[in-house]
Amino acid sequence: MPGCGMLFGGLAMRTSNHCVGIDPGLDGAIAVLDGQGELSCLWDTPLTGGRKRGIDDGALLAIFRSCRAVGAVAILEKVHAMPGEAPQSSFRFGDGYGSISMALASCDIQTLEVAPSKWKGDLGLPGKKNAGYTATEAKRMACNEAMRVVPNVSRDTVFGPRGGPKDGRAEAILLAYWGWSRTLDGMRILAKRWGKGSIEAQAFVLSAGRRGRRVRRGGPLPW
Repeated sequence: MPGCGMLFGGLAMRTSNHCVGIDPGLDGAIAVLDGQGELSCLWDTPLTGGRKRGIDDGALLAIFRSCRAVGAVAILEKVHAMPGEAPQSSFRFGDGYGSISMALASCDIQTLEVAPSKWKGDLGLPGKKNAGYTATEAKRMACNEAMRVVPNVSRDTVFGPRGGPKDGRAEAILLAYWGWSRTLDGMRILAKRWGKGSIEAQAFVLSAGRRGRRVRRGGPLPW
């Protein structure tokens, strides 16, 4: 895939489904999980240079075109500007979010927008401003969870050389995992990985089936 910052064994099609997780924002990332739930490719959000950073629309389109080529579906975190945030920061974030949404639409990639409270709640993760955790603790938890649930994610992928969390990467990986784990193939693979009677498998079934929605073979739950 062109411009891939990290490539994990290529994107050989093992099943009909790949899931793309997108953590929007200038410090976000784009992650692709293959049909086996392994990380295939990971990009930091492509940016333009200069004093006023912004998303590189050309590079972003190239990424999503390569995702479309393998029949991927996208999970995009649906977030809004935070109260008290500087207007300039809010505008820049909104502009970037719009660029991502338009690039996905132009590449005709089926996309689900999911709120942080939904996917993080399903995975048992706190928000960045959860009352019980500091923002740094929440970021570290996301990084550790990405290493736990996706077999080929290493510490170097989600932590910097000095141990700082790269939560944009971790959350992109977890968004892709959240989508993949709700496919029929994903559920079968996780049942084998954990064991059908394990606590992890039982907890997952409870969280995934809260609304009693039916599962579509090779794809995410109906949106």
